[in-house]
Amino acid sequence: MMDLTAGWTEDWGNTWTRTEPGKPGRPDLLLRVFPDPDSKEEPWIWEVLTLDEDVEREVAVGGGVTREAAMAAAIVAAYGE
Repeated sequence: MMDLTAGWTEDWGNTWTRTEPGKPGRPDLLLRVFPDPDSKEEPWIWEVLTLDEDVEREVAVGGGVTREAAMAAAIVAAYGE
């Protein structure tokens, strides 16, 4: 079985991050997953952000039913970017 948390770091308060290299000529991507206490259907939020000159810009955002599902969705969104 594949460990979906591999390559992720727990930064603070159950917030998980992972950096993925950007496409050639594009900035790296920051993937972030954290709890959403306001959502019962998708209690995890995922984000894909660009890291451009130390400024985070949102590329994609969504939700997941588990932390691992949100991590997987963030990775898929990053590679689709």
